[in-house]
Amino acid sequence: MAYQTAISAVTFSLFLGVLCACDGGVSSSTSSSVSSLSSIDQASSSEALQSSSSVPPMNSSAATSSEGIELGSLVYANNSGGDEVLLDGVTYSADRFFSGGMRSQTMDAITGTSSDSLYQTELYGNITYEVPVSNAAYSVRLHFAEIYHTAANARLFSLTVEGQTVFADWDLFEEAGHDVAIDIDVPLVMVADGSLTIEMTASVDAAKISGFAIYSNDGGELNLPPEPEIGEAIPSPGCGTARGLMDGTHTITSSGESRQFILDVPNNYDNTKPYRLIFGIHAFYGHMDRIADGSEIGQEGVPRYAHYGLKQYDTDGTTIFVAPNGTGSPNGWPNQDGKQTRFFDDMLKLISEELCIDQSRIFAHGFSYGSGMSFNLACERPDIFRAVGVYAPGDPVVSCANPSKPVAYFGVHGTSDGTFNINTAGAKYRDILLRANGCTLKDSPQPAQGSRSHICTTYDCPDERYPARWCAFDEGHIPAPVDGRSGNGSDTWVAKEAWQFFTQF
Repeated sequence: MAYQTAISAVTFSLFLGVLCACDGGVSSSTSSSVSSLSSIDQASSSEALQSSSSVPPMNSSAATSSEGIELGSLVYANNSGGDEVLLDGVTYSADRFFSGGMRSQTMDAITGTSSDSLYQTELYGNITYEVPVSNAAYSVRLHFAEIYHTAANARLFSLTVEGQTVFADWDLFEEAGHDVAIDIDVPLVMVADGSLTIEMTASVDAAKISGFAIYSNDGGELNLPPEPEIGEAIPSPGCGTARGLMDGTHTITSSGESRQFILDVPNNYDNTKPYRLIFGIHAFYGHMDRIADGSEIGQEGVPRYAHYGLKQYDTDGTTIFVAPNGTGSPNGWPNQDGKQTRFFDDMLKLISEELCIDQSRIFAHGFSYGSGMSFNLACERPDIFRAVGVYAPGDPVVSCANPSKPVAYFGVHGTSDGTFNINTAGAKYRDILLRANGCTLKDSPQPAQGSRSHICTTYDCPDERYPARWCAFDEGHIPAPVDGRSGNGSDTWVAKEAWQFFTQF
């Protein structure tokens, strides 16, 4: 197996070790070392070229590689695709600072580690981590385990740290086998732009990572931006610049495909004012046109019915509305390898650069399949979405069920929904987000059959930034119920509830 390392001013020495717990410690069962140094680095890096025989456990303050090279003091450790875990005295935080990728998990035992839990979760896909750190020298310990494939050549992927190639077309199974932990140490990483970047792409299947830890013996530190005050706007890069996107349909390339969305900007748009941004996500067999023109719930061509009825409440022009279009025939949101999530990443990047939006007030809501996509965004992008509206979700349309952080939640479901049952589907995903928010689960009353009414429940949540509200109504699988009668209607109470929920922030 060939590894490719591209080294110029920065020297990388790679130490690969399959770890096992032995007498309370960690030693290697197999290991190798691969290096490629420029001539200017060779003399000063001879110690780093010695062969690796083991990778020792880390502690909470510093780590040393198998050849005695000090990785330095711990700066930050990350459990990719999972929640906070402990490995050899080091706390790995719940996954953050990433774009792209999907979360996956196994309950299989992992060979070669004293902490199965770190290696049982993963982020897979085309992945980028941007960890905010001070400008300094760092070392990175990368953690992997092949928890899915059971044969060679089923996954080949490449990884760079700060633009330097660590490996290319690596076959993780061929190196370590199935359900076996393997770590790679990358010392001497220079950061000069305030962010340590780890990028992964695949040539076969998908890239993956179980976690990583960042160390520094150069005084480097995690450099988190200050938390904004509640209610404080965070202007996007497009604030103060000439408007780059007009109303109407836009086409972008995402995951190699041509994708579309419809943009609706207030007539009084001011490029110095950060606007709330709301994505309205259509259902299965739906289309962006039906969200944008109001025909999804009301009368076609009547603006106030647009975007699930929220448009009618934006009388002061505070909100930019986006209606994205799904894929396939019929139109939907199949999120294999996270391609739909990346579509939202790509839309957000474009919109935030070309328009002035408030990056602390980005929302998504949708019905049925669109509801599942809204839930997925809360689950996979909790650092981006302030709140979501989840209307009648179901198992076939939800591809993420393990949120890493809280997101404010508004849910709606019909008591006689014959597509996705309120108790086994709607309540299930409601409770997942309630737990992520730390809210107290309690009985949520439902209206009597035949009453054509609704009952809403507000939950007790410990953090006022992440409230939760759920409404059950006496109807079936529809997006816009109206009290007192059956069927959808443009005067639905759901739109008013959603608008009030989103605009409280």
